[in-house]
Amino acid sequence: MNTPDFDRYAEDYRSLLDSSVRLSGYGAAFFADRKAREIARTLSAHSISTTGLRLLNFGCGIGTGEPALAQHLPGSSIFSVDVSRKSIEVARERNKDLLAVQFSDFDGRHIPFPGPFDAILLAGVLHHIPPSDHRDILYNLRKELSPQGLLFVFEHNPWNPLTRKAVRDCPFDADAKLIPQGSLRSVLHAAGFERCDIRFIHFFPHLFRILLPIEHLMSWLPLGAQYYCVASRDLTAEANVP
Repeated sequence: MNTPDFDRYAEDYRSLLDSSVRLSGYGAAFFADRKAREIARTLSAHSISTTGLRLLNFGCGIGTGEPALAQHLPGSSIFSVDVSRKSIEVARERNKDLLAVQFSDFDGRHIPFPGPFDAILLAGVLHHIPPSDHRDILYNLRKELSPQGLLFVFEHNPWNPLTRKAVRDCPFDADAKLIPQGSLRSVLHAAGFERCDIRFIHFFPHLFRILLPIEHLMSWLPLGAQYYCVASRDLTAEANVP
């Protein structure tokens, strides 16, 4: 990840993000809330309680998602890290009233909080990291995940033309290399994860928000603006992943 760039954009990150997604009719808070709700729904479907849950937010930026995570995952402890020290400073100030959240800068590999974690979140992180590093980072995160824990990876859908435009228009996405869902699934398997269920989200702009209640029926359709993958540790491969 390009630390100097994210340090430089930390103060203006929220306004730049809002500007890049303006065609959708939504702001950054809407997308952060949707991610948190998808995580909460998935945890519930797996009968995983949020009470006492430990979630690692790997690459939290300026903490835009933390209010929604705290709201939709009541009783959880949230540990948020980022390589950009300036972003962490902004995140702490923005979220100083969220007692369930702890922030720390880090070197991109060594997690400064003790594991294991019941859930790990990467939201729009991997496309800022060289693809050659994806497997090693995911492998290291797998070791931080509890045996029954879940990994959530949210990424932009490169097949969606409006998503590609939003990325082109966003200054801090200049280094972004969008990841096809098949490539993400492959690298997750290579890093020792299994299941790797892909779900697509964000089909309707604000103009057609009346259709939002039926979006869950379209999660299989690879046209949403974003997608996410839910994966778990492949316990049978523990000894076989170098």
